[in-house]
Amino acid sequence: MNTITPIQPNAQPPSVHAGLTPRESFEQQLRIDQVVRATVSEGGQERVWLNIGRQRFLAETEIPLRTGAGLTLVVSKLVPRLEFQILSDPLAGRIRQNLHLLEVPWGLDGLSVQLAGPGTTRESQAVWARFLGLQGALTERASGGSVLAEIFAALGMDYEARLARGDAEAVPPTLKMMLEGAGAAWHGEKEAAPERLEHFSSLFELWQLVRLKQSQESVEFWPLLLPWIEQGFLRAEKGETGGREGEAPGERPWRITLNLQLRQLGALQIDFLWERSGLFLRFQCESAEKANLLSASQEELRNIVSALPVESVAFSVGAQPPAAVLARLIGSEGIVDEMV
Repeated sequence: MNTITPIQPNAQPPSVHAGLTPRESFEQQLRIDQVVRATVSEGGQERVWLNIGRQRFLAETEIPLRTGAGLTLVVSKLVPRLEFQILSDPLAGRIRQNLHLLEVPWGLDGLSVQLAGPGTTRESQAVWARFLGLQGALTERASGGSVLAEIFAALGMDYEARLARGDAEAVPPTLKMMLEGAGAAWHGEKEAAPERLEHFSSLFELWQLVRLKQSQESVEFWPLLLPWIEQGFLRAEKGETGGREGEAPGERPWRITLNLQLRQLGALQIDFLWERSGLFLRFQCESAEKANLLSASQEELRNIVSALPVESVAFSVGAQPPAAVLARLIGSEGIVDEMV
């Protein structure tokens, strides 16, 4: 059994109840079989430092743990010593097994012919035409945000969730439904579905798993399937409750991150922070040359978001391809690396 036993609390813990040691105070808040999240702040072979909530513990471990690993722990003992058991994360493990699917471009190139295989219906043709039309409309309409929302809806990544809620009848035909129908039609003809169709269907399922995993952290995840993007995804979350001067109680800033792979600019990460005072933008490029190129177009970038007051625009280097970012973001979270 993979266990972790805290043996020394932080020397300067946050305030505790009078008469209790820091460890005793922490144990008062725990119960047998309670599940907690922990981060390995300093890894090791037999002893590690763990951050659990606001507490930091030196702990003994039966397996080596690497620095930065996120763990899901269950309380197995309280006396005579506090003991945790490491829980596996099946969802994260399944995602990790399929991360190789991210290595190719995510675009829809080549699907048109393969979707026109056996059993193609007018309805599926209409779904495909609508999706392609939305892609084109994104660059033509001023209200790009609403078109992007339509594209996300047309993907159908939340179809199973809506089925579970019992409102499937209100869901219009989606790209996911069309892919499933096309694959079933090929198999119905006793023919193997084209490789591109099979790969994209598997990739779609991986995106759904990533979306589910991110939702557990209160983060919205959406892949970006657009003609000019080789790979890309969007993550959106609300920041911590604002406490700055002028902010309403409970008001939280939105944080949106775009990770893109573009034909001419390469890897690009764009961070949007929307607060009451305005919009803060940061462009992270893969090289100084690309950062200088974007910086020279700063005014044009400001005009693109002219509907919002832009407080500042910053440029830096160090962007990585979206597949690498996603693999690091998802692949290591909640997984114990026993090979260290």
